[in-house]
Amino acid sequence: MRKSFVCHHRRRRHVCLVFEPLGRSLYDFLKRNDFQGFSLQHVQHFGYQIISAVNFCHSLNLIHTDLKLENVLLVDDSYEKRERHGEVFRVPNNTAVRLIDFGGATYDDHHHARMVNTRQYRAPEVILGLGWSFPSDLWSVGCMLAELYTGELLFGTHEDGEHLALMEWILNINFSTKMTLRAIEKCHDEAKNQSSRRKPRRRGRSSSLPRADRMFSPVSGRLRWPEISSSTESTKHVADSDQLPELIGDTVFTNLLEQLLTLDPSKRITASEALRHPFFKFVRPISHSVGPG
Repeated sequence: MRKSFVCHHRRRRHVCLVFEPLGRSLYDFLKRNDFQGFSLQHVQHFGYQIISAVNFCHSLNLIHTDLKLENVLLVDDSYEKRERHGEVFRVPNNTAVRLIDFGGATYDDHHHARMVNTRQYRAPEVILGLGWSFPSDLWSVGCMLAELYTGELLFGTHEDGEHLALMEWILNINFSTKMTLRAIEKCHDEAKNQSSRRKPRRRGRSSSLPRADRMFSPVSGRLRWPEISSSTESTKHVADSDQLPELIGDTVFTNLLEQLLTLDPSKRITASEALRHPFFKFVRPISHSVGPG
């Protein structure tokens, strides 16, 4: 923030904050590039800065809660055109970026809303209603880095069941029964608390089962997929999705994503640990004037 000032308009007082002028978001750059992903080197530069910003927030006990490519802006969005495999694509002249939009940022010891994050970047613990903290930001970062490289959403979905099924399939790992049974138990407790406070319902109206009860077996704790699929198209969408190693290719990058996209938040890599990952071994902090190099 460069400065602040107060102005009055229509008899109302407004506090105005002044920030540096910035370019378009990484999402908008991808979109103008026909969703062609960035090079691995660009992903390294962008990723290092994004995680550095998240690490700084976490050092202040602050969770961003809405990390996505729309909230990362290029300092300078000028570009040059190059040709690759017979197609023209844009390459940014400067890889310096800024993280924005702290409207939903929450201190870890303050009230937590039950649902946070934009759907496609939402961590599993948030979907399951298990509560969230710093690790939820790192899950979002993993989704962002994969999208930067491929040009497409890692978890392209709008439904909880399909979202969880995509997680298990793309990451090639099942949710632990400890995690899912805890989610079911929490749903039961919430349902009991709500029923004790709620007025009697009219006949003919019944409440739906808690989400975890619908999505997971209360006995085995396994995801009920494809039983809970909303359509054959949804089932096919999950089955046709590429798994992470074949989607990414690079083994070091894949390893970083696997640590960022660990289903259990208690085992997920932290921001400071991610900055020390071999994927960023040769990446240096980037100034305004440094290009892709």
